[in-house]
Amino acid sequence: MERKLVEQGKKTLMVSIPIKWAKSYKLAKGDTISVSIVKDKMIISPREKAQKNAVVIRLNFLSESAIRTVITNAYRCGYDQIKVEMKNEKQKEIVDEIVRKRLFGFDITGSEVKSCVIENIANVEEGNFYAMVDKMFLCIKSLLSEVLKEKGTKNIEEREERIMIYDNICKRMIKKKGVTTEKSELYWVFLTLLLHAQREIYFLIKESKKKEFSKEVKSLIRASQEMFLLIEKAYREKEKELLEEMHLKEKEWVLKKGYKLLEKASGRESIMMYRALASIRLFYQANSPLMGILMLQEEHL
Repeated sequence: MERKLVEQGKKTLMVSIPIKWAKSYKLAKGDTISVSIVKDKMIISPREKAQKNAVVIRLNFLSESAIRTVITNAYRCGYDQIKVEMKNEKQKEIVDEIVRKRLFGFDITGSEVKSCVIENIANVEEGNFYAMVDKMFLCIKSLLSEVLKEKGTKNIEEREERIMIYDNICKRMIKKKGVTTEKSELYWVFLTLLLHAQREIYFLIKESKKKEFSKEVKSLIRASQEMFLLIEKAYREKEKELLEEMHLKEKEWVLKKGYKLLEKASGRESIMMYRALASIRLFYQANSPLMGILMLQEEHL
């Protein structure tokens, strides 16, 4: 789509916007829109009021994980109001817990026998995205640092909930604010890989309640910790060279050692090794979107 610039006075150039786009956001004469500059692009966005939107979710399943997935993704996608229609009290209890533990800045503002309304009451997407990423890093680092310590499972559920909350907030900010147009998709993938990598460690800790870590499992956990520290340092210090080191470490820890250990293991030991290896692989895979993020940051220096 192309538009011609029209001169308005000596210092202003004007361009028209498509009426279809304006109507879709209920924009009219006198309304305010947002204009931002990203590299060589000018981005025009509707005002915040026009962006407010709602979604209706009909729950036809009972699984907590399935309900959590659909509710949290409505939050991540930027909806400001989520109406949930339910079939029974059990679903309502699950939704209440999800709102309390996962949807920071949201609350249930209306409730009936078989439905409820969840709304944005704090506008968390107005916060600092990069500060939220830092908080997520710190929580993952804290979780990993405690894995091999005695009584390392203390407050494990609380820490896991905080990590999930920060991930949800970051993704909501990406959807609502775009972070920067060029890096939005890269950050979404990057955070997702970090989240799933630490989830493997979380489930590994839960396994340790049934069986203590062997020295082989401990060696893989230390490798996962070191992989995370490499990616954290690369992110914070913008050192692309560290990502090459991650490639070498992945080959050493996973291909040369990890798979051989897994072949010899059996029973619950094999499950624990699988979890540890999966976390190493996921942290390693996070280096790909991170490389893109660092490359784009260099262009703006």
